[in-house]
Amino acid sequence: MEMSSKHGKQLALVPQLRPGEGSLIEISRQDVTEPDGNTSFTFKVNIGEAPVPNRRFYADSAAVMFDNGQLRIVLGQRKLVGRSLKSAVVVFMSGQAAQQFMKTCETFYPEIQEYAKKHDINEGLTELTEEPEHTTSVTANIIVAGFTGREGCLDLYNASPFVIATLRRGGRKMAVDPIVRVDLSTGLMLAILDKLDSLKDQFPSF
Repeated sequence: MEMSSKHGKQLALVPQLRPGEGSLIEISRQDVTEPDGNTSFTFKVNIGEAPVPNRRFYADSAAVMFDNGQLRIVLGQRKLVGRSLKSAVVVFMSGQAAQQFMKTCETFYPEIQEYAKKHDINEGLTELTEEPEHTTSVTANIIVAGFTGREGCLDLYNASPFVIATLRRGGRKMAVDPIVRVDLSTGLMLAILDKLDSLKDQFPSF
């Protein structure tokens, strides 16, 4: 996984990673001088070192909302009767995090598209008309996606602004907090990726 960031002003200095920020994983970083003279850096994260989230959720429905630079991915469970949702996990992501996620899917996205086309898999997103009975909201800025056959999985993680601040100051380790694992169909995962791909030009890069 590869991420990038530009140096910016910070309101508080964070000298080191603090206990409770999450599980520590190694990174490799490279500082880059931009044409305008600003400094940015890219870093690769071996997310395979991060623990799998303990919490589990199964989603058979999804919606994607994007407004004012804020992305919400609604992962829901339908009622046994009808199409409305009985419960949902709402994942809040910044536009920048969404853009980074789509960059990590440069190979994965075509693979899942090819599989869906070969096996005539076609699922759509849900148009929400009412609030689900039970809703939980989480924040995530790292998503690890995978599929095998018609089964898909999304592992959600979060790295706090304090963690990113230590990386900007030369830190060599990253702390990620495992949030939740979401099991879903391959078709539903593809529908989410299709929607994110259609929005990618609107996502801010900084």
